[in-house]
Amino acid sequence: MLRDPGRPGRTASAFGLGAAIGATPVLGVHTWLAAAVAALLRLPAGTSVLGSNLSNPLTFLPIPRLEIRVGSWLLGRELPPLDQITGFDDLLPYLGAAWVGTGPVAAAMAGLGGGILYLVIRRNRGVGHRARVAATDTAGSTQRRGEKGSTSE
Repeated sequence: MLRDPGRPGRTASAFGLGAAIGATPVLGVHTWLAAAVAALLRLPAGTSVLGSNLSNPLTFLPIPRLEIRVGSWLLGRELPPLDQITGFDDLLPYLGAAWVGTGPVAAAMAGLGGGILYLVIRRNRGVGHRARVAATDTAGSTQRRGEKGSTSE
């Protein structure tokens, strides 16, 4: 992924797409959804699946909580405390707020994840390019030194 030979934007876009899909509150289908959407958009599916794994067991609770907070703020309503939930009907406002909050949270995850990966790829590509140039310069100077030595004899 970091060695994409000249298309860091494409790789970063695939990762950002996966990160956005990983932010959706549908559990168990992030991997398949990221791969399918990437394939439809002709982006690297593996990179998209990797991005979707930003949603993982460590982020399983923080991401939906953030989406619920953002969604309830956007909807302009206070949600009752979770300890007052007695049935599925009491969960519906939370689910609605989570879906409304998914858009901004997914966009932020896509932008941050894809943007950071883009910068890493560009930096990695620059380091590799500088190393190749240095190796070429070293080989060239060694060859020139050998030529000079043979002409002076």
